[in-house]
Order: sequence, then structure tokens, then C-alpha cells
Amino acid sequence: MSAPQSALFVGIGNMGWPMAARLLGAGIAVAVNDAVPGRAADFVRQVGGVEAVDLAAAAAAADVVITMLPTSRHVADAVAALRAGLKQDHVVIDMSSGAPAATQAIAADLDVLGVTMLDAPVSGGVSRAVTGELAIMAGGDAAALDRVEPLLRAMGTTIH
Repeated sequence: MSAPQSALFVGIGNMGWPMAARLLGAGIAVAVNDAVPGRAADFVRQVGGVEAVDLAAAAAAADVVITMLPTSRHVADAVAALRAGLKQDHVVIDMSSGAPAATQAIAADLDVLGVTMLDAPVSGGVSRAVTGELAIMAGGDAAALDRVEPLLRAMGTTIH
């Protein structure tokens, strides 16, 4: 499979905003969604991309889904909302710092659909998210990691 050209980015808070902006800067088409009313529309006005109002429809239109959310519960809720739009061979990258057991449970649920989930929490804080110098601790299927590496490289300089 070729490198992803589009991404749905769910969670554009302090970390997610600059990470999604880095993807846009790398030429990736980005749709954004956030639980805070108006935040996605603000991102689109200030940075670019499109607002993803319907998560399932936005997931169906994207090559990759990225989550950057506060807790594993938030990730599970987001995945439940976009699940209907996921297709076989989709990749969901969770960049949140969640509970490993919860991430594994979400991944097992997605695997039934033929969707691969990668666990890719980050380190470096907001300043490194802005500069694209995050450290990314990526785990999951090697072929999926290879496929999404260009997206990860847009956000981080070190991938473990």
C-alpha cells in the first residue's frame, strides 16, 4: 500500500493542534475533530484543513485516523463514533498516553474489522510538537508502521 495522503485527526488540544498542523505542512490532507465546541472550526480558520463534524464519514474519507486524547476512555468513545466509517486496511494511530490494556482491547475490536491499530504515544511536550521534534514510541504491526512512517516523521524526529 502507498503512503497515506489524508488523515482524520481527533483531539486538537494543546498537543494535537500543532501535530495536526505539522501534517498539513507536510502536504497531508487533514480533517480535524475535537470535543470542545468551535475548536475544530478555529483550527480550520487559522491553520487549514477541514472540520470533521461526522466522525464516521470523515474516517471513511481518510487514509488514516489519528487520536490524541486525554484518556483511553476518550479514545474508546472516539473509535466507537468513527467505527462505522472504518474500512478494511485502515490504520488507526493512537498517540495518546493511555492504559496499555485499554489500547489492546480497542485494537482487538478493530482487528475484527480488518483495521490495524498502532499505539504511538509521544514525549516532548507542546514546544516539540510545534517544531515537529517529538519522540514517538510506536508499537504494532510492522507493515502498518512502515506505511504511516511519513506521517510520524512529520510530527517527530525520533521513532522508537
